[in-house]
Amino acid sequence: PSAPPPIGRTKTLTPESIRRVASHSLMCEIASLGPLDAGSAKGSVQHPSHTSGSYGWLTHLLNSGEAVACLSLSGNHAVSVKPDQLESTISYTVRHKEGENMVALTPTFNFSVIGIFGSEKGRALCVRPHYRPSSVYMAFRGVRLDIRKTDPVADAQGPALDRANFKATEPAAASWLGEGYVVHSGVLDHLESIWNSGLRDYFAELSRCTELRIPFRGAYVHKLLLVGLSFGGALAELTALRAAVTFPPLSPIVHVLSFGSVPWASPAVTARFDDIFGRRSVQLVNSMRRAGPRPEGAGWWLAASRGGCGGQLLDMLKGGEMDSSIVSEWLSQSLMHWLAPNDSRRAGNKYVVFDPLVASSSDHFVPLQNLLACSKDKDNKASVDPAATSCIGKTHLDHRLLSDFIDGALPPDHAFWEGYNSLHYGARYRDLLIGFLLKHRDVKAAAASERVRRQRELKQRRQSGTTAASHARDTHMHAHMHSHPCKDSPKPQLHSPQLTVATAPVVAAANMIAAAMGHIIPESEGDHAIPQNRLTQPP
Repeated sequence: PSAPPPIGRTKTLTPESIRRVASHSLMCEIASLGPLDAGSAKGSVQHPSHTSGSYGWLTHLLNSGEAVACLSLSGNHAVSVKPDQLESTISYTVRHKEGENMVALTPTFNFSVIGIFGSEKGRALCVRPHYRPSSVYMAFRGVRLDIRKTDPVADAQGPALDRANFKATEPAAASWLGEGYVVHSGVLDHLESIWNSGLRDYFAELSRCTELRIPFRGAYVHKLLLVGLSFGGALAELTALRAAVTFPPLSPIVHVLSFGSVPWASPAVTARFDDIFGRRSVQLVNSMRRAGPRPEGAGWWLAASRGGCGGQLLDMLKGGEMDSSIVSEWLSQSLMHWLAPNDSRRAGNKYVVFDPLVASSSDHFVPLQNLLACSKDKDNKASVDPAATSCIGKTHLDHRLLSDFIDGALPPDHAFWEGYNSLHYGARYRDLLIGFLLKHRDVKAAAASERVRRQRELKQRRQSGTTAASHARDTHMHAHMHSHPCKDSPKPQLHSPQLTVATAPVVAAANMIAAAMGHIIPESEGDHAIPQNRLTQPP
């Protein structure tokens, strides 16, 4: 939307926002036919009303399993990699338990560590994939584990700083954004600690190389991907915005993938962020359906409805109002399957439950427009839920509840813990990404089976056509022989249609030469063949 949404609501429903959700889901379906790179012609969906790219980069990350590796970079390696491990290699293989065995779902992803930035507050790990040197990934650390009981000194020098900024939800002006733009003061404070510890100079060098189109530390860079989980996700998004505003040459190559980010942007910043990045930024949010009853004060529980974005999308699909570049008739059912998990349509599920830390705890901040609410069905296959996506801006988290959670004062039986443990942990987002990967595997297998079936049908039709043509030739030969009873008559020369077409110009040319010499060479009856004895006889 061009105008900032009102405070407390971000999902102002427009045809464009509906199409963007539909576009993402369709891209997942199309990308199942093969891997996608950003900007590739195969399977890319470019909607004319939004020029900030497509979701092809996201579907590639989801379908290849690389999104799981990115989650691990932000949730694990951004915390554990030491400064002396610069230029080392990080390896990660996506594994999933099937039965009693752990099965590798992907090849091993290898990353070279090319930069470590930060201080006692924020931290960012910069890596370059071995299999795609033209990309640079930057993973941001979130809130570290609470160790105040086991090591209070170390906790005060690290995790305590994270917790303090996590709950610092006062608005703060960001001078680099200009007048009238405010952001989460705690996220901004963490960003300043990273920005001033070498990240600004790093971006300046990359921006210069991008503008001059020269290699950046050994390779040309076409994509800069920032990733983060929870507080680290908010840090990745704010860093992306600052990099794009401060260094405009970087803006077209910056992409952001976050998981369960805490709200950090005012409505004006939200609108500006969306104008800059569009489809190049996506935040995945875990959600699930519950029958109820809704716990008291659980602002992250919302009444489920078939209306809103989901209902309008269904109406647009049925009425054929969706742009043909996004939805075609033969893909509509597959699109519906991607958009709605099976268990979300059960009559008993009256509520949508969101990751509680995605809900805003301050009237100053709202979620970004890049959210996609996702959930898993009973078979653990993941889907985008458009109805949940349309209403996530209505969620709310009481600030006192957030403070009690951060300070460790929240009772263990509080309803908050169910949502946090089931939806917010890094392991839960990993489960979601595995669900997308498994679904892609099933869709890919179904697509391969469908291709085999169509090829078999095509082969059978060709064989049937060949048999019919052969029968017609035999009939023609039989009739020709009966029309020439002389035993000494030469056998007719049968020619294929291709040969007939190819010899027609030869007949014309021969007639022109023969006419000039006073002799017309007649065409043979039936198949326009030129008898060789006619061509060799003198006029």
